[in-house]
Amino acid sequence: MRDSEKLPAPKNLTAITDVIGTVYAELDANDRPILVAIVERTLGNHYRQCASKITSPRLREQLLSAARHEDLNASTVVNHVPLASEHVERLKDAYPQLESQLLAALTGLSMQDQFEVLAEAERAGAHLYVAFANASNNVTYRDALLECSQREHENAAVLDSLVAELRRSGDA
Repeated sequence: MRDSEKLPAPKNLTAITDVIGTVYAELDANDRPILVAIVERTLGNHYRQCASKITSPRLREQLLSAARHEDLNASTVVNHVPLASEHVERLKDAYPQLESQLLAALTGLSMQDQFEVLAEAERAGAHLYVAFANASNNVTYRDALLECSQREHENAAVLDSLVAELRRSGDA
């Protein structure tokens, strides 16, 4: 059983999906990929911060690779959406607490538990990218979104392996 000050991973995943879902529901279809790009950048930065706390060079590099995937996914969306930087700024102004609320959902969790939650979030992100791709009439953008989905699945697999490795090694 987890320490009493820690929330179970599913509850934290619910907190993350609640934060994203609340904003997502308020947005029109054109802004939803931009929201995901903001989330991608936030998680990429979080992965880099976590990587700085991992002593194993191999595990650190795996997490940094996941961060690069997050950045690439965010850039993919931003590069395919007209006036994306303006959309990003407008959403950040409309939802100034978004990034801090996402990260707050991870507060109090061990690194392994964070990675468990984030692996599930990555899988959910992969499904969102497929939905965005299915809704797009632009073949180039659709293909790029499907590549984003694949990277999300890869990140989930990396996080799953990091959880197992960190548990074995006790490195957190």
